[in-house]
Amino acid sequence: MHPYFQHLPLPFPPVPSSLSLFPHGGAAAHVPQLTASAPTALKPLTPPTYDFVDKAALPQGAKILSAAKARNGVVWVVTDRGAFRSGPNGMGMHKLLLPLSLKTLQPPVP
Repeated sequence: MHPYFQHLPLPFPPVPSSLSLFPHGGAAAHVPQLTASAPTALKPLTPPTYDFVDKAALPQGAKILSAAKARNGVVWVVTDRGAFRSGPNGMGMHKLLLPLSLKTLQPPVP
């Protein structure tokens, strides 16, 4: 115990040295269900294909970073060249214009 705390009363009596937290007197016993092991071989992840995206409607050479398809068929795509949104049923692809700054009480961006 640190000398600063020696004069303070303890909230509970000290544990006698005859008692041990470890039943065999040494280090903690090995508990197999608490042992973690690393997998031996990891399979490389395959990148998603995004088959629902019309890649011909995107700019030439754009790399798709993420994409999502809504229930009504609208496709949202994020590429290295910007964000795009399709019309209903995935028809056409239009660049998504994001605001540079938001104003007080500004309605949400569609």
